[in-house]
Amino acid sequence: MEQPIEYFFYACSIFGGVFFVVRLLLQVMGFMNISDIDFDTDQDISDSYDSFKYLSIQNLTAFFLMFGLVGLGLIKSHINILITLSCASLSGVFTVYLMVKIFSSVSYFESSGTLNMNNAIGQEGIVYLTIPKNGSGQIQVSIQNRMQVFDAISEHGDIIETGERVIVLRVLDGYTLSVERM
Repeated sequence: MEQPIEYFFYACSIFGGVFFVVRLLLQVMGFMNISDIDFDTDQDISDSYDSFKYLSIQNLTAFFLMFGLVGLGLIKSHINILITLSCASLSGVFTVYLMVKIFSSVSYFESSGTLNMNNAIGQEGIVYLTIPKNGSGQIQVSIQNRMQVFDAISEHGDIIETGERVIVLRVLDGYTLSVERM
């Protein structure tokens, strides 16, 4: 005979499981971005706000799913109700803790991808298209571990032929570099 507490654990696991599946399907279909997960892992956030990263839809879903499943398994094994509630709660909290740690550690791999042109200063490059006297050519230079081609002018106004090595001295108007022969 089923006890009322079993219905409670069933409801929790169904609630958590349904929201998990719905959220997963929305992500797969592109209606929900992974970044919509309510984790904010910036290090400069105040300590009072840090505790709220544990309260997200993803984490609540995981908590109820694990709480319901563990509670249902223990109650079906005829374990004391207090021990069952304690173990189910601990498993839900532990699952939320693991999720926060996993997503926090993954956030360290993020980068903005924005190219900072000032990182080109001092870099060596190779002339891609000849830089004419008092004119503009192109160079290949590695900035932020990416090989890029940029417009370039000679700092001293001399001709620099294709294939010659140059060094970037300054950034002019956005993506034009001033270079000199090495």
